[in-house]
Amino acid sequence: MSKSTSIKKFLSSFLIFSIAFLLTVSAEEKPQQPSVKQLVPKLYNQLRVGKAEEKQEALETLLKLEKETSDAKDLCSIYELLIQYGTDKTVYAQKIFDSGVASVLQKTRAYNVMRDKVNYVSRFREYYLTETIDKKDMATMEQEEIRILEELLKLNPDNASFKNALGNAYVLLEDPKKAENYFATVLATHNDAPRKAQEASDAVLAKNGTTNQAANAYNTTFNRSKVRDLDLGDALLGLANVAILKNEIPKAVEYCRDLVSRDLNTRRAWDIDTTLQAKLVVQYLEGYKLDNTHLPIYTDAKVFPTPKRAEYSE
Repeated sequence: MSKSTSIKKFLSSFLIFSIAFLLTVSAEEKPQQPSVKQLVPKLYNQLRVGKAEEKQEALETLLKLEKETSDAKDLCSIYELLIQYGTDKTVYAQKIFDSGVASVLQKTRAYNVMRDKVNYVSRFREYYLTETIDKKDMATMEQEEIRILEELLKLNPDNASFKNALGNAYVLLEDPKKAENYFATVLATHNDAPRKAQEASDAVLAKNGTTNQAANAYNTTFNRSKVRDLDLGDALLGLANVAILKNEIPKAVEYCRDLVSRDLNTRRAWDIDTTLQAKLVVQYLEGYKLDNTHLPIYTDAKVFPTPKRAEYSE
């Protein structure tokens, strides 16, 4: 091998190693871009608690990510934030439906966005306040809300809130039979919770578990199976409304008394306190009782006593 050939081989090998070294250094120096899965939680917090300019920056980042992302599931994560904080909520809700890979939670949020466009509040505002729809439009929106609620219930078959919402929708349509079915299902689920809890407790004992383990199984199952106070209040008041539609006033009073007697925590911001409403319904249907202070019937008091001339001693 000649001297020139050896030099050429050495230079060629040196050049290859140099390029590889430079590429390695370049790769190390270039920061790795965070993935969509890493960015979404950060952007969510920024949108939720950030200042106005930070929220705007997060929205712009999301819109940029949407253009740069091709993965369908990552896109659904982006759409999920945009239907909560973006301006074109219904557009992104539809994109979630069209994706074909959206999760149950993402579809639920998308349907709720669609429902907000046709619910009772929207119908009331557009018909009575802005006067932008007529009665025919109202009827169409009512049916659309029912369709959306039925889809929501398919996705979340154990969700008491959606069952109550469907019941209330049919109350507005004056269809007591369908309304009663949804409300009664919620009440039956709640009433069945002790049985499920007892079964769970018995199963622990059957496997030679301790009484403490059985008690924990009972409490866990009961709390998981029972209906929330808010939903239970809605169901009982809904059944009272159904009874009124059927002109069964004593039964309506019975449901309202049942609701009041349970002492549920039904207070919520910007919405009906069903317990308070039940008290008012009972007062209205049974007649007001003005002597709630239980004052004596006879006091010998005179409403307007006759004035007397005052006499003073020295």
